Amino acid sequence: MNAIIRQSILEKKVVEFTYQGFIRIAEPHAYGSAELVDQLLVYQVRGGSHSENLPKWLTVALPGMTNFQVFDETFAGKRADSALYHISWEAMYAIVR
Repeated sequence: MNAIIRQSILEKKVVEFTYQGFIRIAEPHAYGSAELVDQLLVYQVRGGSHSENLPKWLTVALPGMTNFQVFDETFAGKRADSALYHISWEAMYAIVR
């Protein structure tokens, strides 16, 4: 899944995955390691959520993610407020430019 996530960020492709029992459709913005766990920072644009307040920023721990797919749909790129949602990364594997 590592290469697929990196490619989706590089090509600015919308992704779909299941996390915490919800199918989520999102723009992947940053992929790295925090607290010794690989994580993905996404901007969720559609799908389900506990809060149902979409769109929203979400940090997803990869061990809890399943059914990852990349769509042909693209997004414009970096969002103006994305820096506000970055966590303290130990390592950064890919980021939207």
